[in-house]
Amino acid sequence: MVVEIKRKILLLGDGAVGKTSLIRKFVTDQFNDDYIASIGTKVTKKVIKFNLKDDELNLVLLIWDILGQSDFKGVIGASFYGASGAFLVADMTRRPTLENLKKVWLPRVKQVAKDLPVVFLGNKADLSDLYAFREKDLAEIADTYDAPYFLTSAKTGLNVNMAFYRIAYDVVKKGRFVDKKLSYPVPEEGRLSLIEVADWIMYDFCIEKGDNNFAISMPIVREQYERAGLDPRNPSKEAILKAIKYLAEIESLYLDQETVERNALKRLKMLKRAVSKKV
Repeated sequence: MVVEIKRKILLLGDGAVGKTSLIRKFVTDQFNDDYIASIGTKVTKKVIKFNLKDDELNLVLLIWDILGQSDFKGVIGASFYGASGAFLVADMTRRPTLENLKKVWLPRVKQVAKDLPVVFLGNKADLSDLYAFREKDLAEIADTYDAPYFLTSAKTGLNVNMAFYRIAYDVVKKGRFVDKKLSYPVPEEGRLSLIEVADWIMYDFCIEKGDNNFAISMPIVREQYERAGLDPRNPSKEAILKAIKYLAEIESLYLDQETVERNALKRLKMLKRAVSKKV
C-alpha cells in the first residue's frame, strides 16, 4: 500500500545565503549564478519516497523559501505556522549570516514550535578561499541545539540531497511513523558524488542500527571511517570500500548474517553507481 503525507519545510536565513539556489538544485538539479531576491515566500514541491516494512511512503515536501530580510516580521511570522521542519542556512563567506542564525532565525522558529526538527547548513562551501568561518563554528551551534549540520554547495551539489533527505527522515520519524521501520532515502540517479556516497552510507548505518538519536551511532561510523583512512570531505573509492567492510564487521556483532550481507551489498551498489559515473 502507498501512503502519502504532506509536510511543510522552511528555509530560513539572511538574504543571498543561497536558499533559492539550494531548492532549485534539489528539485530540478539546476543552479543559477544570478541572484534573485525572494519576495515574501515561494513554495516548491518535491516528493521523497521511503520504504516502510510493508508499505511505501511518499512524503510530499512543501518547501517554503522565506524572505531573508528581518524587517518583514509579519510576513515571516505568518509563514512559520504549520511547519514540520526547518533549515537554518548561513553563507560560509559571510560570518554575520551565521551569527544571525542564533540571534534572529532560530528564536523565531522556537517561538512557533520549540521542538521543530532543524538542520543547519553552511552554504557556498565550494568557495573555500573566501570562508569567513569554519565547519567547527557551524558544528558548535548545531551541537548546542542537538541538531545535524551539513556544508552545502548549490553550485556543485555538495550534500544538497543529503541535507533534504535528513530533514525528511527526521520529519517522518517525528510523526505517526515514529515506530515504523524506515529505509533511508536513496539519492536519485545522476546526482551522486563520492562525498554523497560516504554521507549516505553514514546515515544508512545509523538507520540500520535502529537508534532514534543519530548522535549515538555517528561516533561509531566516524571511528570506522578514520580506521579506513576515509576523509569525508575528500573520500576515495578505496577508502569507502574499506569503510563498508569495517561497518559490516561492527554490524555482525548485533545483526544476523543475512542482514549484514544485505546492508553491505546495498552500500556497494551505491558506491558502484557513483564510481561508474566517473565522479
